[in-house]
Amino acid sequence: KDLLDALAELKTDRAWIHYKDFVQLCHEQGISPDTAELYAYMLDELGHLVHYRTEAEPASRDMMILKADWLSKAVSFVLESAEIGEQNGLARHDQLARIWDDPARDPEQRYAPELHEVFRKLMGRFELSYQTHQPQDDEAAILVAQLVPGARPTAFSTEWPDMPPPGRQESVYICRIVDAQTGKSAKAEGLMYRLIVRLHRYSLGRRDFLRSCHWQKGLVLDDAYNGRALIEEIDDDFRITVRAALPNHFLHQIAKDVQSMVDDFWPGLDCRLAVPCTTAGCQGTVYRQDLLELYSAKQGLMPCSNCRKLLSVEALLTRAETVPPAPDTQDVLDAVHELRGEMRAGHKALGLQINRQAEAVLSRVDWHHADLMTLLKDEGKEGPRLFSLLPDDPSFLDRPSWVSAKFKLTLWCEHSRLPLPVLSGDESRGVYRLDVPRDWLNKSMPVLRTMATTLSFVLPVAFAGARLELGDRYAAMAAELDLAQKSLKAGLQTADKAMDWAEEGDGLDQLKHGRAIRAEGAVLRELQFLLKAKDRSFGGLVRVRNRRREVMWVHERFQGEDQYEIF
Repeated sequence: KDLLDALAELKTDRAWIHYKDFVQLCHEQGISPDTAELYAYMLDELGHLVHYRTEAEPASRDMMILKADWLSKAVSFVLESAEIGEQNGLARHDQLARIWDDPARDPEQRYAPELHEVFRKLMGRFELSYQTHQPQDDEAAILVAQLVPGARPTAFSTEWPDMPPPGRQESVYICRIVDAQTGKSAKAEGLMYRLIVRLHRYSLGRRDFLRSCHWQKGLVLDDAYNGRALIEEIDDDFRITVRAALPNHFLHQIAKDVQSMVDDFWPGLDCRLAVPCTTAGCQGTVYRQDLLELYSAKQGLMPCSNCRKLLSVEALLTRAETVPPAPDTQDVLDAVHELRGEMRAGHKALGLQINRQAEAVLSRVDWHHADLMTLLKDEGKEGPRLFSLLPDDPSFLDRPSWVSAKFKLTLWCEHSRLPLPVLSGDESRGVYRLDVPRDWLNKSMPVLRTMATTLSFVLPVAFAGARLELGDRYAAMAAELDLAQKSLKAGLQTADKAMDWAEEGDGLDQLKHGRAIRAEGAVLRELQFLLKAKDRSFGGLVRVRNRRREVMWVHERFQGEDQYEIF
């Protein structure tokens, strides 16, 4: 309370302060510098001040805004700019500087140049804008989403033809915005603008802004082999259509973003997923949750509320809910080989012309990785979830009376899906020798087996991505990447043998079932505890939160990505 009173007193004549001044203010209240950082985070979360806490942006981190209305006024000058409106929301940094420091306005409504970078970052944090990339123009700019054009761009019919391309399936979700209490349709004003910002990592213009395809009521997205998507606002609903060799993975990812955004910004509203009726010409929909409940109750049919025809519950769920089996290792390698060939031919993430079978395989890899991360969501709060485990002596399983064994554990970055030694160029970084007890290995085997399998699929795809992003630097990583692949293979063979040993020796038949992953995932917290005792920094991995407020552990080079926030 004393700190809040001191801040309130400061607000009477100051709109913002430097972070060092906040630390000094805390010191005067008997609060240590380390605790002051926690207080800054809490006060920002509770809305008492605004603090952009990222090590990658030191200028932003140094500024703490005390008056929210003072910041809101600065943003309103941009949103009301006729000049930027005529440019369909594209705002160059020099234009923003003139708007914020306009000599024609009263001094109290002018903002010093040292504040402008922070304002741009905060507009991105609040999902009002994002930094654009224009290869043909050296001038830095942002897109202010609320000022995008009202009509579909002329390129829409080219980027989204009437029918899906050959070999691509189409799946649809309806995101219905309703009042949480009454269930009646409601409006989430400005949701499309926020989606344009949040999902710009999938924008057609992420490498060249002029290729973007967005407008006030919709946008077209592309996630390479995971497919292409159209989001349209129709009345108060948001219709997501994905076309891909395997469309449901991308469909689910977008739906999760829409739902999390409604939860974050529109309290009192719900985003409920529905699937369209399968009857030709019918505009009816069926809620996904109702379908899941009927399926659990073994109800095979239900009537459409619009056309009244009986619909197959299983068929409706299958269209948007089917989870494909894990791909075969050789299929993954073949698909990656083709992907690399396209990259060498000059394709840069958009417009890859790999065959539909390879697209489906690569999408399945992404799906199973995302599923693993979701299953271990709780374990990610206190420590990293991705690691490979390799025994020093693989023959230890042949000793019936063994009690513990030495393992080498290697941590992985959850953004790039690559081992830390590969990313850092230091073979010892994020690598630990641990004495693993027999009972822990026994309990952990469902998780370890699934993780080793998933990473063995993910790694070749990550290799291909590294080659694309790193160019000439990729050659320097090749040996480390090859070693990582061999280590994974050895670890997977050990996991296979350990599974056989555990099932035969201890009768743990439940280890065969995927549900055991969720049930036994908590044993990873024991491992995280051991790692923290050895290295509290986890090899330098940074804990961040993505736009859905999901925790991730990433290599330091990725902490500045605009989709992440350090907390």
